[in-house]
Amino acid sequence: MKRHPLLFALSLLVLSIAANGQPYLGNGIKIGDTTDESTIVWVRLTELAEPKWDGLKWLGVTDRDFDVGELGEKQFPKGATLPEMEGSLMGTLGSVRLTWWPVDRPKSKERSGWLEVDSNGDFTRNITIDGLKADQHYELEVESRSASGRAGQSLTASFQTAPGLMKSDPFHFVVSTCQSWITRDKGTAGIQIYDHMLDLDPDFFVHLGDIVYYDKKSAGGDVDALTPELARFHWNRWYGCDDVVKFHRRINSFFIKDDHDTLTNDSIPGQSVGNLTWDDGLTIFKEQVPIGDPTYRTRRWSKDLQFWIVEGRDYRSPNRMPDGAGKSIWGPEQKEWFMEGVRNSDAPFKILFSPTPVVGPDRENKKDNYANSNWTYEGWQIRQFCAENNVIVICGDRHWQYHSIDDETGTHEFSSGATTEAHAGGFSLDLRTDEHQYLAIIGGFLSGEIKPGKAGKRQLVMRHYKVDGSLAYEYAFTR
Repeated sequence: MKRHPLLFALSLLVLSIAANGQPYLGNGIKIGDTTDESTIVWVRLTELAEPKWDGLKWLGVTDRDFDVGELGEKQFPKGATLPEMEGSLMGTLGSVRLTWWPVDRPKSKERSGWLEVDSNGDFTRNITIDGLKADQHYELEVESRSASGRAGQSLTASFQTAPGLMKSDPFHFVVSTCQSWITRDKGTAGIQIYDHMLDLDPDFFVHLGDIVYYDKKSAGGDVDALTPELARFHWNRWYGCDDVVKFHRRINSFFIKDDHDTLTNDSIPGQSVGNLTWDDGLTIFKEQVPIGDPTYRTRRWSKDLQFWIVEGRDYRSPNRMPDGAGKSIWGPEQKEWFMEGVRNSDAPFKILFSPTPVVGPDRENKKDNYANSNWTYEGWQIRQFCAENNVIVICGDRHWQYHSIDDETGTHEFSSGATTEAHAGGFSLDLRTDEHQYLAIIGGFLSGEIKPGKAGKRQLVMRHYKVDGSLAYEYAFTR
């Protein structure tokens, strides 16, 4: 789905922002869960045009053993409140209105009404746009106004719908995971891989979880989120970064959560930390990204590709439960949905996007995914099914890059690795096995490219990139 060079240039020009005062769109927008006929636009109204980068410093952020207090209160300087803190971006009441049109038909504009943001949902709103045309590039304008009707900030963006079942055009997609604030490599702009992913002009982006780190004691944690307000702070801060905002105003995105952006490390249903409950974690995730229900979903993106994004937290059994047929990460309903969908698909390339590994290999002390020994029964079942149905697995969660082929079933798995060099780790080249086709303890991202092959066939080329955008590894499938 190559964009015309002139249209590409125009899409960069429309990144200008007209600001009339509060309310602001300090978190930009997110465009996601796109199909060949619809998309979801996520918006949030804010008190400021960007996070409070010059705010009061958080206490103890570099000390994983710092006593944060029962509800995280000791992380604040004495007497300080959240709006005063570095990186905070408070929400505000008001309404938004969307206008969209095909880029080649500016007179064919359609418009929503004025829609209020949700004061109980961090002043966000997800707006579904239906009735779109397949493989069409659209321009989008987002306007805001205060609760009293005063005009606020507006912005422009662009997106493109999926090619659909009948189209077999070339395109790219990109994937990342494990996005830690304390290891970011571009200051308040965010992470440099967002620039390099944007350079590929991808059709869509998949974030495979650990989008934020609520838990301070994790490898990526800084501010311990022991309340819903502190959990939302993490999203407000990350998605106020310049490069992240710019990326999401251009690229269709699909998000799925894992453990650190649900509650805490290896989190399971029913847990809570401080005043942050399991249900809070599920609610906040759906409030902060463009997504519907259920959170697992599939897309027939083109004639050549169908993909499935699975939910790895909501339905899982405890890790300590004895292994066997009754123990599940996906739950029986989601597993049957996946298998039935794959069996009915005639797409030459089928991809399973999983927030955690299916193949690995993983470290022996881990107990949270299908590559671990305590998930042998269902793990083998999923790997065998993927092998029998030519499903390629792309996973998140691991802080190193790899391409592996399961010795027993032949299932391929690609891990994008963490987003930055400072966040890469947790594995060693000494742990390399015969299953590893590629292994690197580096940060970066992953891309896939669908393109014509020889003799009328199609190719899916998977590529690992370093954080500077240079190529690290490449592997091609032909079908």
